[in-house]
Amino acid sequence: MSDPTATPTDPAPAAPVADPATTPQAGEPTNPNPDPTATDPVYDLAVPEGYSVAEDIKQEFVDLAKELKVAPKDAQRFADLSVKMQQKQAADYAKAQEGWVDAVKSDKDIGGDALPENLAIARKGLEAFGTPELKHLLETTGFGNHPEIIKAFWRVGKKIGEDTPVTGGRQPMASKTPAQIMFPNQP
Repeated sequence: MSDPTATPTDPAPAAPVADPATTPQAGEPTNPNPDPTATDPVYDLAVPEGYSVAEDIKQEFVDLAKELKVAPKDAQRFADLSVKMQQKQAADYAKAQEGWVDAVKSDKDIGGDALPENLAIARKGLEAFGTPELKHLLETTGFGNHPEIIKAFWRVGKKIGEDTPVTGGRQPMASKTPAQIMFPNQP
């Protein structure tokens, strides 16, 4: 039997080793009393009117926010920043398109007073060689206003030239002697 007043000779029990999977890392919030009934945070991301987000992209964003343990309000801040970036890109692209229109109007080859006529020639080139898909692409992206696209189709339209009627009949051939036909380089 051991004496309760005696000092133990056995070493003190070792402190438990922290599990790295459950130990918060530097900068992570700590919750000393986790609630086992707590649910995952709800990420209801709002986007401005007129914007839409594909459901698969929205879900990918939410999954990443959960994985990184981003609070829903902070996830919304990131979503808002993404919308601002898209708005800035759209504004920059609209400004570039305006610059293209101005460049076409002032172009030394196709602009100025001859612009309407040259645009008609470019349309003729596009009609001759452009597919409906190409026309749709040029209209929806705004690239139909780019000076180089217009100039390319203007050149094509010029090569096509004006429509001229084809007349029937043959042109009379100059009469040549058999010797002239066999030896065309001889005087």
